[in-house]
Amino acid sequence: MNIYQMRHAILGKHIGKQFTPTQLNVELLEKFPGVKPQSVNASDCHYSDRKRAGSTCPECGKLGGFAVNRNCVVDMGASGWGNISPVYVPTGKTRSNSDEPGAATRKIGMSDPLFGFDWKTVYARYDAACRGFEPNSKHLRGFYVGTPNDRFLYYKLVATAVPENRSQLGADWYEALLYWKLYSQGTSDFQITKWLQSFASGHLQQLLAKIPATIPRRVQDVFELVELVGTHQFPGMKSSTALPVRTTFLHILYPNIVPILDQMVLRAVGAWREGANQDAGVLRYYIPHAWALADKYTQELSGFKESPVRLIDMALWVKRN
Repeated sequence: MNIYQMRHAILGKHIGKQFTPTQLNVELLEKFPGVKPQSVNASDCHYSDRKRAGSTCPECGKLGGFAVNRNCVVDMGASGWGNISPVYVPTGKTRSNSDEPGAATRKIGMSDPLFGFDWKTVYARYDAACRGFEPNSKHLRGFYVGTPNDRFLYYKLVATAVPENRSQLGADWYEALLYWKLYSQGTSDFQITKWLQSFASGHLQQLLAKIPATIPRRVQDVFELVELVGTHQFPGMKSSTALPVRTTFLHILYPNIVPILDQMVLRAVGAWREGANQDAGVLRYYIPHAWALADKYTQELSGFKESPVRLIDMALWVKRN
């Protein structure tokens, strides 16, 4: 059985269900442990309007269409090819700059503003910058009632979202997460309450059941999860431009991997322009940049409760607050 047949053997078990490349990658490697991860190329069987060179999967060719349609639902070719050629014709572009969701068409420069940063002061500076946090906010319920400050709410959100606890996550957690992300932006209680009227804990559990407990440090994996979150239309994350909240949601689930994209960190690294925090192309460059900063300062970042990725976010935030 070749890799194309392996992919389709897995996909055939999920007909009629949404199934992302990340889920396919995880399940295939569990089923066929001898396969090298870099050879899976899970997204080859998924429709994408960025596949301008055509399909590369012969098994999809036998079906007469992509095994997974534009809505990320497995239909084993029933939806056809869309506007994509069934015959692969190389264009000279690599997968990393043409097929990856949100690929930017130009290089985006980002700087390192943290040289000489006094990491011993990061907590004090961050706490001082978190103006507007209300321990008695109406959006902090149950376990989160009376949380004294921004940092301690973050600790609670991450602790309750570890893989073994995710089946217990519900409305209180999601509302606290929205409050944590949005209070500093001046989002009104009325707006958050209005958004949450459409929230259903059962839908949250459906999403959490689809995502892996851990993910590798690969931009493509993060992007696939960003897109998957968008298919579930949660309050505050419905729009394709809601990248700050989507990356916050994923950061809480994967604090060692996913950095938070927002205006403040982009200003700090010199990449801000109007709407940059809503641009998937900018996110594509910011993710590896945040990882590089975390690696660069790894020795200074030991001994903290937060992951290096989170500490970089905090330091960039206070630099521009």
